[in-house]
Amino acid sequence: MRNFSATAGDTMPVFVIITDQAGAAMNLTGVTAIWQASQGTPARFSPTPVLTKTTDAGITITNAAAGELQIDLEPADTVSLSGDFYHELQLTDASGAVTTPLKGVMHIRKQLVVGGAA
Repeated sequence: MRNFSATAGDTMPVFVIITDQAGAAMNLTGVTAIWQASQGTPARFSPTPVLTKTTDAGITITNAAAGELQIDLEPADTVSLSGDFYHELQLTDASGAVTTPLKGVMHIRKQLVVGGAA
């Protein structure tokens, strides 16, 4: 379980290191990823995601051998959000095996300053 907080409308890279059950880095070579977040908590969440990122749009595998990837949250992704959002990261390897190595709660705090620095 990985929980994190962000301020609505901020640019926020989410850095993730994927490990196996023994704690060793999982090799992400040839892996595709999808990350989604929906309103709620792990016990009760909406079936409709409010955010989706994929290896084609918003997820970068930064070091495949070390199991490292980055999910990029942009201001437009969160500017209208506040509260708790359940999130999951699902990976599919080259052979088609699917794993969900990351789940948690993303808490989005409302912002006072809107639109960035002038």
